[in-house]
Amino acid sequence: MAEATTGRAPGSSPFDRGWYQYEKAYPHSSVAIGAALLCTGETPSRDDLRLLLTMGVEAYPGLGGGSAPGSTDSVDDHLFEHRTPPGSGDQGLRDALDAVSAQPLPAVPWGIWIVHGYAPGRFAFVVRFHHGHTDGALLSEFGDRLLAGAAGRPGGRPREPVRGRPPRTRLTTALREGRELLDGPRPACHPLPRGAIALTGRPHYCWGAVDLDRLRRIAGRYDATVNDLYLTALAGALRAWAPDDHWLRGSRPVRAHVYINLRRGDSGGRMGNQLTGTQVRLPCRETDPVRRLAEVRRRTDRIRSAVRSPDVGSLTRLLPARFGLLLLLLGLHPSRVTLLATRVPGPRQRMSLFGRTVTEMVPLVFLPAGQALSVCLGDYGDTACVSFVVDRAVAGGEELPRLWLREIDRLERAAGPTARPPTRRATPRNADVPRDEPM
Repeated sequence: MAEATTGRAPGSSPFDRGWYQYEKAYPHSSVAIGAALLCTGETPSRDDLRLLLTMGVEAYPGLGGGSAPGSTDSVDDHLFEHRTPPGSGDQGLRDALDAVSAQPLPAVPWGIWIVHGYAPGRFAFVVRFHHGHTDGALLSEFGDRLLAGAAGRPGGRPREPVRGRPPRTRLTTALREGRELLDGPRPACHPLPRGAIALTGRPHYCWGAVDLDRLRRIAGRYDATVNDLYLTALAGALRAWAPDDHWLRGSRPVRAHVYINLRRGDSGGRMGNQLTGTQVRLPCRETDPVRRLAEVRRRTDRIRSAVRSPDVGSLTRLLPARFGLLLLLLGLHPSRVTLLATRVPGPRQRMSLFGRTVTEMVPLVFLPAGQALSVCLGDYGDTACVSFVVDRAVAGGEELPRLWLREIDRLERAAGPTARPPTRRATPRNADVPRDEPM
């Protein structure tokens, strides 16, 4: 395995280039994203896995190494095994995911790790990609195409601006998106004082699951979305998790960086990032969960309105690719944001791996350099999974999923038994919103 990610040239968008620039600027931070598919049944054979990976390369030619000078890439270069102590159970699985996520990617930057041994008849199929190659929405599409048997949705193109739109309109939208990305001059505040802990850059994952329909029912009682519920519970969890409330004194904002997917339909086998980013201020200073949700809704309503614009994503499209690192730093640098908070809908259909059932999908979110934690809410089937990644130097990260779920309970109790159906119209699906509701 290579010691560093090299090989294929990145794509032409600022995000594609930016992730490679980010990797060079912060070599001790992994820029891999992925998912752990938790499966039941016997561990698949290497021949079966080779066949699956070959199908993947055929469906997505960008996974191959043919365009890298002198490439001799084969599917075996991307297939790895990780044995856990026999019978180590869930703790063995969690330790294994931490160990796998600390591994470098191959020269053509993606890989599959089979984790087994932690429990009889159980294994994990771990997928990891360089973020310069793919985004979360494309990872979900991989599952649809390769493991769920879906043929893909029609209209396989990235979402493009409506033709005939005046250049001045696109420029105005780009300037607005840039202003919202900056979100004022004040630096962000953090639940753990910056510099108080020597961060390692090594990820530690912890997650919890909740019924997806339950989240939708609770959100419906407030005429809100699952995304609103997610961010509201996150604000409450951060407030409860911090060792004291000193971080909330003063006027520094608690900023969450979120991504908006610009795809329309199936990718048609094309790799790369089709997204843009913006900031959402989390009302961590608010003590009441219902008022907290109302504040989140006011802020996400503005984002939903912007997503409906045919010019959404103009900043990403108009910015030269060489400024990709700057674009990422505005959204990820600890002086600008408190944490990265993504939302990735999972595959549309139930997945299986050569007859083995995929029971759960755990998102493996990226941990930006200098940040103590990030979070992703993913869904698969009828279950949502909130997955936190904390730096291994940070104590108490395992409490975050429990605290997030506790905030969901508080919102459910406060809502009462009467449900009201959401009244908002859905906007185009994006990486940070469920397919059936807006941001």
